[in-house]
Amino acid sequence: MKPILAWIKAHLLVVISTVVVLVVLPVGYVFSSKWNESIKTKRAAEVKTDLDKLSQKVTYAVPTLDPAEPAVTQSEVPNAVRTAFFKEHREAVLKQAEGVVTRAESFNQRGHKPLVEGLFPDAKGEALQTLPFELADRLIGKEGRASVYQELLDGVRAGSPRGGDKLGPILEDVATREREAILGQNANRQLTPEENQRIREKVVARRLGEYQARAREITMYAGPDSFAVDTSRGMSLLRVKPKMLPGLGECFGWQADVWMFSDIFGALAAANTDSGGRPQNVDQGAVKRVIRVVLRDTPYAKIERQAANPDEAASEPAPANPSAEIKPDFAKSITGRWSGPENGMYDIRRASVEVIVDSSMIPRLFDAFAQTNFMTITDIDLAEVDPWSELERGFYYGDSSVVKATLEVETVWLRSWMKPWMPKVIRERLAIPEDKPAEGEGAPADGEKKEDEKKEGDK
Repeated sequence: MKPILAWIKAHLLVVISTVVVLVVLPVGYVFSSKWNESIKTKRAAEVKTDLDKLSQKVTYAVPTLDPAEPAVTQSEVPNAVRTAFFKEHREAVLKQAEGVVTRAESFNQRGHKPLVEGLFPDAKGEALQTLPFELADRLIGKEGRASVYQELLDGVRAGSPRGGDKLGPILEDVATREREAILGQNANRQLTPEENQRIREKVVARRLGEYQARAREITMYAGPDSFAVDTSRGMSLLRVKPKMLPGLGECFGWQADVWMFSDIFGALAAANTDSGGRPQNVDQGAVKRVIRVVLRDTPYAKIERQAANPDEAASEPAPANPSAEIKPDFAKSITGRWSGPENGMYDIRRASVEVIVDSSMIPRLFDAFAQTNFMTITDIDLAEVDPWSELERGFYYGDSSVVKATLEVETVWLRSWMKPWMPKVIRERLAIPEDKPAEGEGAPADGEKKEDEKKEGDK
């Protein structure tokens, strides 16, 4: 043992190096193995992540224009060809949708424009003092120019029966000539009962002929008294020129009434056209007489909102989102359409239309309303008509069987084309948000803003 210890002491450095080598090699092997395993695990995770990204699926979709039909979808690993394909078809559908919106707006507007240029949306200065009265003149007529309502009647070839002021002299002339023909040279003798009956028959025949001739001159019977509004709904139909300056909100209400009357009478006239689009006479068309068209409600009238708590002031509705989905509410209407602060897309207006129609042509009347604008007949009530009683008042309807029909009509008015003409007071009443000006545009400078505020304070 002593020689070994002596040798170890003599060669201590060699022994220590040998021990270190013997210890380090296994330890190094163990640590290197674990390190290698860690690197392999980390690299495997990175490779798996990249592989998952390469195999990850995305959902491609092409929307449809019909909400009842589902969109065309496909869940696949993305690639350039597939992405380009769906992008092309999606853009085509969106472009087609824009075309549908444009056509819908054009169809709904039907060429409607304000009667007085420069009045809407917000006339100022001298225009604000004069143009409302100019609108009133257009509504009631002035200086030889017929009112816009009479122009509307003339546009659809509507008119009244032969008036007594014209018919009276004609019938008197018939009676006089027939009496002279009977008496001849003996003008002083009395007419016999048979001769009086003969004269009466001639007069009646001529009277009927005049009624028939008038029916062939017009498309339907209607007059200024056919236009009416439900005054209990905050509405009014201007009949005489106002003494006080009308407000812009009231003026817009009158203008909107004209547009609605125009659509309804346009639909009635469309029902009285043949397959070639030519207007028919009273005795040929579906609509014989328009007794009355009553506008039942309007979203443009000023309505006082009641607060839920009497101690609290009524709050104004929050601005509607024009892009929000309008879900149907069949509790409000059988069509599911409704007006309200939450509906930023369109307004609903209703009317009652009381007409004398050919009972066999009622389906044509329904079609005419649908083809004229976004109008739906939601209800119809029928009643008997005494044609002889009507004939006594000059209304000749021909040989067809006629009935009295009371139609409830629901109309849709898109705000997209009406908003640019809506006065500020109407936009606030309907909770329509104002368009935000483009960056750098529309915002007054600080000096201009202070000047405007000073002017408002002076007012």
